Order: sequence, then structure tokens, then C-alpha cells
Amino acid sequence: MKKKIWFYLFIVQTIILISVLAISLWPARTSFERVNLKEYLEEHAGINYMPDAGYIPDAQTAKIVGAQIIDNMVGQKSLTNLSVVVEYDEENRLWLVGKGYFPHHGGEVILEQDSGKVVKAFLTK
Repeated sequence: MKKKIWFYLFIVQTIILISVLAISLWPARTSFERVNLKEYLEEHAGINYMPDAGYIPDAQTAKIVGAQIIDNMVGQKSLTNLSVVVEYDEENRLWLVGKGYFPHHGGEVILEQDSGKVVKAFLTK
């Protein structure tokens, strides 16, 4: 009788473990609705958070944003940002982010520090 209890306990634990593993590996889905945001913007026209250092205040933030934009332009997903170069133009408050891929292509993005706006984005060879 004790052997049967341990066997059933083992089966239940295995099912729980497989369920937890399947849930954690299941790809997350992002959903969105198409809406007209002009009315929303007009409704909240007087409210805007603008940090003193801008929306892209440091090189780490510029690296993350720029690398993601370049990944999307190139059509590649890179798990590491090891080949990302970030330069800063203090006078104009602009970030230049460059990222290369093996063997030779990549891209560059220029971002405004204050607004986070992409000023220019292009592929490199």
C-alpha cells in the first residue's frame, strides 16, 4: 500500500512540475486595440511629465532603446548588447547609438535626449 501512495505522489509531483514548466515557457502575447488617441491627448493636454534630464537621461537607457530599434530595423533578435556603441552630443542633447551584427551589417540611431524622439535611423554595411 505504501508503494502505491509514493507512486501516486510521484505522478502528481511530475504533473505539477510539467505544468509549471509549460506555463513558464509559454510565449507571452502582447495584444493591442486600434484606437484614435487624438481625443485622449486633447483630454489630457495640460498634463505631461517631463524629467529634467529628459526621457533618455543616460547612456544605458540610450543603449537599450537604440539597440531595440536597430534590432527591429535589421530584423534580428540579439540577446546581448555587447556590440553597441553609444556617443553623446552634450551641446545638442543627442545620443548616437550604433550596433553591429556578425559578420558586417548593423545600424545607427540618433535619439533626442529630452523627448526620446528618433531623429535619424539607418542601416550600415
